[in-house]
Amino acid sequence: FRASSNVCGSSITEPGDQAPVTVATAQLGNLVRERKFGRFNLICDIEGLEYDLVCHDAEVLKKADTIILETHARFIGEDKCALMMNKLKGLGFRAVKEIGFVVVLRQ
Repeated sequence: FRASSNVCGSSITEPGDQAPVTVATAQLGNLVRERKFGRFNLICDIEGLEYDLVCHDAEVLKKADTIILETHARFIGEDKCALMMNKLKGLGFRAVKEIGFVVVLRQ
């Protein structure tokens, strides 16, 4: 993780002005399985990798009631962001609120 003195500038993909930090990762599917969640709410701000999460963990996301997602179109591009939102729509989610880059989706 590349930290920045500007709180909005920290990123996985862009250089920061602070020393990089190694952060332990977790897979959503493993967390849901290990904690035996039947249903869950997800608050997700993973600095531009949300698209990958939606593509790789679609089956797990179907168990979410609510997803609060920072979309990071500035990192992944508008086209990829639109694909991600269409994939979530295909999983049964609909946007109920949007504030800047953040979208709230519910089943």
